[in-house]
Amino acid sequence: MALKDKLKTKKENTKNNIPKNIVTAEELIDYIRFNKNPWRNIFFSFLRGTAYGLGIVLGTAIVLTIIIYISNYFINYPIIGEWLKMIGESMTLSQ
Repeated sequence: MALKDKLKTKKENTKNNIPKNIVTAEELIDYIRFNKNPWRNIFFSFLRGTAYGLGIVLGTAIVLTIIIYISNYFINYPIIGEWLKMIGESMTLSQ
């Protein structure tokens, strides 16, 4: 394979590796800067993971609080009340 063909293939591969949503030269420069510094990439990935984990914990806590608050209104109904009492007793016994 001639040198010219190798360069052409390399150019096409580079062209295919650039994401499709990059339109302007400024966006391309930002993309290159972001990928050149691996520590910055690791830091932002860490922040993203931390925010995701915190969001999961807070969201779960809020949803469970609302469910428990609403279930307190159903405690006096015959079938649902007995079921909720069993759940409450099993939770206190497990502690």
